[in-house]
Amino acid sequence: MDGERVLVSVSDSGVGIPEKYREAVWKRFQRIEEHALKLEVSGTGLGLSIVKEMVEMHHGEVWFESEVGVGTTFYVSLPLVQPGQAVTVGD
Repeated sequence: MDGERVLVSVSDSGVGIPEKYREAVWKRFQRIEEHALKLEVSGTGLGLSIVKEMVEMHHGEVWFESEVGVGTTFYVSLPLVQPGQAVTVGD
């Protein structure tokens, strides 16, 4: 990857994501039902698939690190300048 990028990270101290479910979290309507009962708010399983699609549309990357029982950190890396975007230098 060429050019400057911005990196955003979001961490939680939740249940974590077991290794066997790590690829599935990016698929639409995927939920880890064994953890659903532990969560106070239910969801449809769309959030991460939408985030991944939007980030990739902007030529970025999204990934996570997770430890079961400890939590998860999600990372989003985006280019500061999009391909084809004009850059103005100075005033």
